[in-house]
Amino acid sequence: MTRKTHSIAASGRLLCGLLALACGLVPAACAQNSSTPKAGEPTLNTGASSGKSTITLTPLIIRQGEHLVEHKLIAAPMPTEERLKNLVAQKIPIVALLPDSELKRAGYDAKSVVEKAGGSFTQIAVTADKLGDAKLQKKLFAMLDEALAREKSTYIYCASSDRVGAAIALHAAKRRGLAAQAALELGRKAGMKTTEAQVKKILGVK
Repeated sequence: MTRKTHSIAASGRLLCGLLALACGLVPAACAQNSSTPKAGEPTLNTGASSGKSTITLTPLIIRQGEHLVEHKLIAAPMPTEERLKNLVAQKIPIVALLPDSELKRAGYDAKSVVEKAGGSFTQIAVTADKLGDAKLQKKLFAMLDEALAREKSTYIYCASSDRVGAAIALHAAKRRGLAAQAALELGRKAGMKTTEAQVKKILGVK
């Protein structure tokens, strides 16, 4: 009877020990799992030297004069060389709607700057008087189709963002079937100003 009692007591102590061990391990495992970021979440960067934890993010900042349209298209005036390098570092493709003569006015070789930094540079020569040209529209619409289908944003610029807005308005109306007034409003948001009269003429509205 005594041996049996001792055996039961020993078993009880062993069971309690196992339960205590499990209680100590489970919270630690849960904490480890909860700190693992899911796909698409920012990475938690723990500063060992400072003892502080910080979240490192690379936000896409829209600068003065730039316009974010359709959540993906950044319509912009002529950027600085530094701005192009910043965009390329964020894997954003660059599109210039300028003929060579205007592109040179930037004071630097935009194509060379972008490509040397490992980025994508596309140039489409656009002038206000040629916006109604079918071949030019085909190039612009194909570029915008690709930009809207892309996961990341696309940076599209001209001298003042005016022609970029015109291209977006024409694409919205003629390619995507938006009502003329809605397409014009989209173009204005992208910087369309002096080209609006030409766009209205192309769309057949007053």
